[in-house]
Amino acid sequence: MKNQLTRIQNKKMQIFKGYLQEILPEFQIIEAKSNMCIYGFLPNINKQTLEEIYKQKIVFVQNLIGKSSTNEIRFNFISSSIKDIYEGLSIISKTINNKED
Repeated sequence: MKNQLTRIQNKKMQIFKGYLQEILPEFQIIEAKSNMCIYGFLPNINKQTLEEIYKQKIVFVQNLIGKSSTNEIRFNFISSSIKDIYEGLSIISKTINNKED
């Protein structure tokens, strides 16, 4: 059973990474030992943009890696559906792109 769950988590991680490349290509992944989360950075994101994302009920964990910047992010995808992952990343991308315009 554990091996089956690990395979499912790894598959979901690969799908998530593919969506990141497609939807948020600026996201810089930091390889982690966990297959339950994806760590990385979103360059040029600020506190105001993060607040806009949170207002849209998109939740992720920020600033975990130990630096003082707000662009460090951990995405936990285990309890999210593939559809929710895609939609959430799309909302993040649209919010970031609207702030850059």
